[in-house]
Amino acid sequence: MTVSSASAARTTYPNVAEHFNLQASKYNIGVEKVRWTGPQILVQQLIKSGFNGPVKGLDFGTGRGNVAKVLKEKFNPVNVKGYDVSAEMVRHANLDGHNDLTLKGGVRDLAEENENEYHLFTSCGVLDFLTPEDTEALSAQASRVLKPGGYFAVTYEPRGTSFPGIQTLQHDPKVLRSQFESKGGRVLVQASVGGLYDNFGVKTPHEKPRVENHILIGKYL
Repeated sequence: MTVSSASAARTTYPNVAEHFNLQASKYNIGVEKVRWTGPQILVQQLIKSGFNGPVKGLDFGTGRGNVAKVLKEKFNPVNVKGYDVSAEMVRHANLDGHNDLTLKGGVRDLAEENENEYHLFTSCGVLDFLTPEDTEALSAQASRVLKPGGYFAVTYEPRGTSFPGIQTLQHDPKVLRSQFESKGGRVLVQASVGGLYDNFGVKTPHEKPRVENHILIGKYL
């Protein structure tokens, strides 16, 4: 759920890597505490949209490898390569063993990947840390590394992340959609999927979650 780009200095929160370096060892404890369901929702929506494997995937902003973990619960075999800007997140992801390989890197580092290499490109809760230029570059790299018919799936908070102490960027869903479509992507799902935190921040049964997440799923033909 983390990663900024190589151009992190241009974001409104320039110390994303430092923040998650400090959080890495206790990250999954925090995820369980707020009952974050982002990876589960992403994979559920992928399956509903028609994705049925095989899974050779690239997960951008992989954090502790939670997207890869959920994919491995649903598909077999699964091979997921992760990228994250936090060196400590990378270290813990490799120790956790949920990713087959995790590397330290941002958007520009994806240029090292081969063309037409992957069936799936995912990024869960990461776009909030990227500039519009970075999301444009991300969509271009997704289209380049995916095989024909490959799927992409991203989740993000249009109003910026809800993480305490972090001010991040807001993204217009229409702009993000156009970025992926301009690179040859066909959008299959674009929708609000609620809080992804299992009502994190909700004090009464009738109160709406204060966090709104969107999901964008598509494929390159």
